[in-house]
Amino acid sequence: MKIDGFDELSAELNNLQKNAEELSGTNEIPLEGLLTDEFLTQNSTFTSYDQFIKGEIFTKYASLEEIPDSEIDQYITSNSQYASWEDFLGNATEEFVAKSLGF
Repeated sequence: MKIDGFDELSAELNNLQKNAEELSGTNEIPLEGLLTDEFLTQNSTFTSYDQFIKGEIFTKYASLEEIPDSEIDQYITSNSQYASWEDFLGNATEEFVAKSLGF
């Protein structure tokens, strides 16, 4: 983000504040909103959310919450550079917040 001059800086700070206020509090972000095609392409062997959820692991369980941690961790380590589902999702969340703030 390149800023030239005080007026532009002030506008960017106002925009950042507005975006931060929108994110404040408790928010539920759909998994598809975190695991964007861009994130998946850059951080895994998947190119889309649809491809991610078509893995065999998702056919064995009725919902993501039912998948044992060890199995989802194995799915992630087999298809990305991350050591766990928690790390993978944490990084996706960080990227979502940064983009939502305007970075």
